[in-house]
Amino acid sequence: MSNPLIRCFFISIILLSAVCGSSIAQEDLSDGASDVTLIKIALSPTGEAVWTVELKYPLTTPSEVQSFNRLSTIFKSNGQSFISLSPFTHAITVASAETGRDMELKEISYSSSMSDDHGSLSLSFVWTNFTYSQANTMSVGDVFSVESGEAWMPLLLENQELIIEFPPNYVAQSSSHSIYNGTLHVIGPAEFSPGEPFATLIEFSPSTPTISKTTPLSFTFIIAILLSVSMGLLWILKRNFNWSLLSILFSVFPNASRYPILRKYAPLLPPTDNIPSRPISREPLISDEERVLTIVQQHGGRIKQVDIVEKTDWSNAKVSQILSHLEAKGFIDKLRIGRENLISLRRNEGRDR
Repeated sequence: MSNPLIRCFFISIILLSAVCGSSIAQEDLSDGASDVTLIKIALSPTGEAVWTVELKYPLTTPSEVQSFNRLSTIFKSNGQSFISLSPFTHAITVASAETGRDMELKEISYSSSMSDDHGSLSLSFVWTNFTYSQANTMSVGDVFSVESGEAWMPLLLENQELIIEFPPNYVAQSSSHSIYNGTLHVIGPAEFSPGEPFATLIEFSPSTPTISKTTPLSFTFIIAILLSVSMGLLWILKRNFNWSLLSILFSVFPNASRYPILRKYAPLLPPTDNIPSRPISREPLISDEERVLTIVQQHGGRIKQVDIVEKTDWSNAKVSQILSHLEAKGFIDKLRIGRENLISLRRNEGRDR
């Protein structure tokens, strides 16, 4: 079949498929016109492309729903009456000769579906070697040219759409039309030049990184660098930081000046006259041994060791050690009564004090 005839077939049967639904469609669904014609091409990393040509009919009344159900049954058994495969069969023959890649159509199927307001008739098939791949680059578009330099898919009519879906992990480096959400999307009316639509895709790294054997060492090296940088910054701050700025902190939080470590680095401090301080003890400064002897005297020269522990708030071991020293010096006597020690002043000590 000649190239002009291929173009004629595609225009009259595919792009104008809205009026090629046979006399049955014309009788059942309004005037036989589809609401939307959608051509979707899903690319695969292997070079194959899954084509889907879908005719969508509006269903607004119960009678249209019944008519579409009857039409759907006929379509499944004889889809060629609605969407002809002939233009694609001839196009693949020309594209195979033009590109030098062996191509074929396989897994051809016709299906239908229905939603709340639309019914759809679909032709699906797999076009092998649809794209040209080299290294991590994939080219799309050379199949749309013929020997005469013309395009066998020259245009999209109104309410017709073309969507080319990219494979996972591929992004467009260049394209003839706008890219949206990983697809080349063209909405009719639109005209195509020879070789259009086209796109050059590049594969990027998989989402799951490959963990190499050097990863733990690299990670340790990075941590070591971060620690070194942090320590260097701290050293620089300690030498060059204007610690007088702490005076601002003290002006906002007066109680902060109580902490010696902050006052050490703040030469300019707010007055601390109004800062409440702990009460100063007026008790005479005496040794631990003198304090114990005073407690014994205050209790008539005789007291239990456990009471001394309670009044001094010291540990029992500390009190026992002090009492041993006092007994060795001849100031007190310890008398064991059951599990308790009774502490009493020696008479000569009582007289001297």
